[in-house]
Amino acid sequence: MKIKHGFEGERFIIVPYQFIVSMARNPLCSDLFIHSIGNFSNARHHYISRPKGRNECILIYCKSGRGWICVGDTRYEIGPNQVFVIPSGTPHSYGADDSTPWTIYWIHFMGTKAGVFARRMASLPLTIEPSEESRIKDRLDLFEEIYATLYAELSEENISYANLCLAHFLGTLLFLKPFRSGRLSHNYLSTKVNSVIYYMNENISEKLTIQDFAAYIGYSESYFYRVFIRETGYAPIEYFNRLKINRACEYLLHSSMNVMQIAHILGFTDSYYFSRMFSRIMKISPVKYRNCGGNIPSAESAQQTL
Repeated sequence: MKIKHGFEGERFIIVPYQFIVSMARNPLCSDLFIHSIGNFSNARHHYISRPKGRNECILIYCKSGRGWICVGDTRYEIGPNQVFVIPSGTPHSYGADDSTPWTIYWIHFMGTKAGVFARRMASLPLTIEPSEESRIKDRLDLFEEIYATLYAELSEENISYANLCLAHFLGTLLFLKPFRSGRLSHNYLSTKVNSVIYYMNENISEKLTIQDFAAYIGYSESYFYRVFIRETGYAPIEYFNRLKINRACEYLLHSSMNVMQIAHILGFTDSYYFSRMFSRIMKISPVKYRNCGGNIPSAESAQQTL
């Protein structure tokens, strides 16, 4: 089975043709503008083949899972936290791995400057190693801002703003070092446990284990477990799940994503399991939390996540 879209929890926006024409003539953003944008989570059987390429450049940001991209006669294996840009007019195909299908963020973009970005970022997958200064969350928050702006209203004003944000988004990938050093949170560097918490936040969509956390800071699992509980009051996996629910609260209040989409973007393949966990931790369902604007009754607010 091979499918282009139709995945559970998928999101995408295609900018209407009349706005594409308008942006190409707009001196403010004619050099770089969005054709379409989206996110596919756990995209099993995802497959695209374009023997003649596309008029747009295509950015694929694999957040988790695995996939592959063929450009011309060259095949590239793509894994977690890797980015690839396919230049416009280039024959290509790509798809998700059969056993561990990828979760990807993607943008089709155009403009006189699009080819410059594509040439600078093409030929090899760019790997973004999670670390204490990688700022992966900041980059994905920027993607969500672009998406939310377009989702809110496809007006010339909103599209122009989203296009200006696109240049920033691509810049965070093209210039990794300046982006990382631009706003380094030193609070996360003070202790080993804080380093792990930062690592959790940077990999919020992953299914990490206590082995992953312990290995990240070079501790044995048993020692790490004791230290983490002593400093936070929570077992590592429980803390990680509560971070996921905290992030879900942000999405519920400040994004247009539905519960299924939020579950998938946080690494839950079963949205019902996600809803049960949310309700257990927050003492209120995700839908009710959104409907009350996060103002849960005071008796329940004492049960907040962290």
